[in-house]
Amino acid sequence: MYADWLLDHGDVRGQLIGLKRRCEVDQLHAVERMEILDRMNALWDQHQPDWLQGLVLPRSTRLRWRHGFLVGVSFFWPGGGVIEALQALAVHPVGRLLSEIEVERLPPTEIPEPLLDAIAALPPRSLSLGFFPLDVAVVEQLVGSPAVDRLTALKLDGLGPGGLEALLWRGQGLLEGLTELDLSHSPLGPSGAELLADAPARGLRSLSRLRLRRTAIGCEGARRLSRSGALAGLTALDLSDNLLGEEGAREIAEASALSDLSELSLYGNDIGDEGLAALSRSDTLRGLETLDVGFNGIGPQGSAALAAAEGLRGLTELRLHGNQLGDGGISTLAASGLLSSLERLRLSDNYLSCEGAIALARRAPPSSLRVLELCRNHLRDRGAIALAGAPILQDLEHLDLRQNHVGAEGARALVSAIPSLMVWALEDNDLKGPDLEELRELQRSSAPEPRPLPRDEPEGSLARLLRGVLRWIPSFGRT
Repeated sequence: MYADWLLDHGDVRGQLIGLKRRCEVDQLHAVERMEILDRMNALWDQHQPDWLQGLVLPRSTRLRWRHGFLVGVSFFWPGGGVIEALQALAVHPVGRLLSEIEVERLPPTEIPEPLLDAIAALPPRSLSLGFFPLDVAVVEQLVGSPAVDRLTALKLDGLGPGGLEALLWRGQGLLEGLTELDLSHSPLGPSGAELLADAPARGLRSLSRLRLRRTAIGCEGARRLSRSGALAGLTALDLSDNLLGEEGAREIAEASALSDLSELSLYGNDIGDEGLAALSRSDTLRGLETLDVGFNGIGPQGSAALAAAEGLRGLTELRLHGNQLGDGGISTLAASGLLSSLERLRLSDNYLSCEGAIALARRAPPSSLRVLELCRNHLRDRGAIALAGAPILQDLEHLDLRQNHVGAEGARALVSAIPSLMVWALEDNDLKGPDLEELRELQRSSAPEPRPLPRDEPEGSLARLLRGVLRWIPSFGRT
């Protein structure tokens, strides 16, 4: 393992990898898990200054890390210093695994050539350029630069139909290597969707993730895309905030090219009960693992259609927030087998009362649920107490019950009954400061005797091998 190699060479990042893996694999009480996270944070605070030593970055810079390795960086162009920071990262040891670069609020007329040169010196696998009014000349400048030679993921905000046409016609070499394309917040309209429908013929054949959030393609654009080969092979598709309506949802449900799709987001499209029913009946979408239909005007009838969807039994994440399911809708869902495979469930803003919580507690079977969001409903103490004994929450780690009029009694019942609970959001309820402190102490006191954490300098592979040999030697020759 790479972690063992790092430990053998005295690199603390091997310890971070081991601690992270323990959190993901071992069955731990919430308090034990938090102790490990505290250890990771302490190591992080101790060693991050060393990893960044000698590097000067703009104040607005955001860094993305993985196991102590820098993998992504985001800059805000008007703050200045972006080019110099990229040049420094290209020669600094911390930049050797940097693969994601994002630059926001770039100037409207052109991409500064020194910026493209600095990006090309790294060069990244993922590039995001934001808040352009991207015209043809800017796109042509981008696709002709060595900065995009190794890209597999590209995000361009503000791309109009003219810029999209230039990207598809002039950027064939770039398109052939892309697996992810994000054109969100670009005024593409139906004509832009028509251009994308012909994209595979222009080289965009390897795409697996396509994000077109708030691009004004409408139902007509969804129709053109779904009836073309542009969506074939996609595993993730985001068409949120595009006013698709019921008809647009039907087009997506009937798109045979989407048979490989595992993630679908149709947030904020007003698809209604009938649109959700069409998605639920789809033979094409049987491989879905994540479905986001938040803020779509869905009520109890849509909930019933979803509950009857045999083809969606593989879902692990379901986002239904911002609808009008009500107590009847959640009761119908709870009684179905749909929830048994879920790991994440969002039910915030759905007009649920304590009766809905009671139905969820009594009717839903045990599941793998890790995250449950129920904020801005009306569960009160009675609903919280019911959830405390719910089989569906037996392994819950994150619970959001903000703005539910829950008092101290209901909160105590939840925290004491769910030992796996790591994060509970109970703000803006009928709780006072002392109540929250009591809940934290209750969580700590309910934890089992903690198992020993790894030592400050855990053994590497060589040390473990020697220890095993030493244990074996005394027994050599015994019968």
